[in-house]
Amino acid sequence: MVRCSASAQSQDAPSRIRGASRFHTAANIATQAFDQADVAHLATGTGYPDALAGSFAAGSVDGPLLLSARDRLPRPTREALAALSVERVVIIGGTAAISQNVADELADAGYATDRVDGANRFQTASSVARRYGRQQVGTVDGQRVAILATGAHFADALAAGPIAASARVPLLLTPRDRPADSVTTALGRLDIDKILLLGGSQAISPDVAGFYRDRGYDVERIGGPTLMDTAGLVADTAIADFNFTPQQVLLARGDAYPDALAASVYGATTGSPVMLSATSTELSGPTSQWLTRHCPDVASVTALGGVNAISQDVRPQAVDAANACQEVAAEESAVALTANGQVAVVDTTTGKPLRQLMSVPTDDPAKNDLAVTPDRRTAFVTRPGSAGQPTDIARVPVSGGEPEIVATDASSPAVSPDGETLAYIVHRYPHPGDPDPRIVLRDLSSGQQVMLDSGGDWHYVSELAWTADGERLAFVSGEVLTGVATIDADATSMAQASRVGPPLDGSADRRWTSVAGFEQGLAVVDAGHGAVEQAAMATVADALAADADKAGLSASVRRSALAGEPWADYRR
Repeated sequence: MVRCSASAQSQDAPSRIRGASRFHTAANIATQAFDQADVAHLATGTGYPDALAGSFAAGSVDGPLLLSARDRLPRPTREALAALSVERVVIIGGTAAISQNVADELADAGYATDRVDGANRFQTASSVARRYGRQQVGTVDGQRVAILATGAHFADALAAGPIAASARVPLLLTPRDRPADSVTTALGRLDIDKILLLGGSQAISPDVAGFYRDRGYDVERIGGPTLMDTAGLVADTAIADFNFTPQQVLLARGDAYPDALAASVYGATTGSPVMLSATSTELSGPTSQWLTRHCPDVASVTALGGVNAISQDVRPQAVDAANACQEVAAEESAVALTANGQVAVVDTTTGKPLRQLMSVPTDDPAKNDLAVTPDRRTAFVTRPGSAGQPTDIARVPVSGGEPEIVATDASSPAVSPDGETLAYIVHRYPHPGDPDPRIVLRDLSSGQQVMLDSGGDWHYVSELAWTADGERLAFVSGEVLTGVATIDADATSMAQASRVGPPLDGSADRRWTSVAGFEQGLAVVDAGHGAVEQAAMATVADALAADADKAGLSASVRRSALAGEPWADYRR
């Protein structure tokens, strides 16, 4: 098999790949992506599930994905098979999708054929995933990965198709509110470690995610409030973890599937992410914003399908968005929490929120602890409970997406400098009668966690912060009389913590602002304020002083900021 050069594709990328029908478009995509292929996969062009699942299979054999009518092989498909010198055709789906007449027609034309199918879309996708065996499954950071998308609509899986084909990551389909036995079986047989779960809770319920987490899988949800938001998050994942680039972006219609079904293999060969338009005549805000954020890296936008799929007006809108270059540079923005309860990406020059990520209840932003991973991809925030309910910690993608609760009855998230560990405080042990823990350390890759019990008589713990070297955690101890303590990151009990700074006394409680241990990279605490900072952590004062009101800061919080007191975990 000879692939076309990905670099050549991006340098001379077509503005549109189209044909007179969905079969023509799929054939044109195939011949754009490949010069020759030994094996081709064939899916129905009148439904989407089989073709979406086929992206992994096509990538596993470095071959195209073509479309067929139920009872006949369309001429464009037949011509593409001949042009690529295909020897074997694998039919995806049962005879209700592609009849035996098509299989006979292929055999009469000299092609070796076989079929992979199941009783429904979920079983067919699982059969496709299992066909090529565990040895074909791709890995990320040593973990064998599968993608899980809803079987109820096509958009999420469509955006992930190029990843499935490029990295040979199985793409499985699930019902929204229950796990499918066929999926569970496929995950086990393929020895999967990590599941990329696509879409928000409206696409795949938390019960399904919890089912697989409880069985030891590392489950990462990639989902936004709309299908277009989710496509952007999937594209970001493709760029960050699967060596895609935004140099060439594929633009597919988000409310109709035919013209983009075969795009997964083309995206894989060119390293191009797929973005979605809202309709044939509307680009959508999330897609426009994604293109602008990635300017000037976007060199071309390729529309998939004819003008009935992506109109003459929509592609120029996408190009204009990619040329806007209005993104604030990373070093000029930070994630912060405003006084009106908005977790937002903030312009550090003007103090103006650039993008709102989520809303949280707040009467004082200092009470809503915020932590951001060093790669600036994920934020963790404490959400105060209401009416006596406990606080919880939510995770939200910085690029935008649906928040996900990662810990209940917990507070004070803190991410290690290497981005590998999330520390937070829990208030009650999940099993009655066991010793109360105070600090939990969770590995962000595997989900494994260590719970440090309350040994050492630490009556009250708050305000976690990592040392600059990542070897220790600093925290405030005490409720009436407060002080700073530290504990090694590999500790197993709070009994191993030790206090730093002056001894506790009544006068120290409200007046002590200590730099004890600061030179060693430990922590500094303002006991009257109750916040711990690391040497590398900035305050919000300089960044927001010029235009604090536009950031939604209340007068009292603004005074605190201007006085140099920290009000949020604010990292550059």
